[in-house]
Amino acid sequence: MLEWKYQNKVLEEVPTGIIAFVYLIENETNGMLYVGKKTMFSTTRKPPLKGFKRKRVVTVESNWRAYTGSSQALNTDIEAGHLIKRTILHLCKSKGAATYLELMEQVNREVLFDESYYNRFVGCKIHASHVQELQNEKTVDQRGR
Repeated sequence: MLEWKYQNKVLEEVPTGIIAFVYLIENETNGMLYVGKKTMFSTTRKPPLKGFKRKRVVTVESNWRAYTGSSQALNTDIEAGHLIKRTILHLCKSKGAATYLELMEQVNREVLFDESYYNRFVGCKIHASHVQELQNEKTVDQRGR
């Protein structure tokens, strides 16, 4: 069973308040890398109960424990028996923060220019309100230094 590591420790449970993470997958067989993000929960809508009008929203844990990325080339290598290492780079309190941090990691690592990355597409649409928590954390970090 593959495991996710965060700060050199195996992540077994979802930390309180965390809904997504940004990760790095390293193929130890050929040295290729992949940067991505994954939500830890998914929501589904169910029909309303008898006598009610509102649809029910159910939140369940996603398949994050077994997730290996959306790169078809990476998943082909995994199926071929390549050894991989999965590392969580950032734990995120919102989907917007995860999207922003994923893009930041991909741009900083220049994944589209470096042939050692599986990533072949980078893109996102983020509004400033989606990353407000990151701005608040950044302000606190700057004051603390």
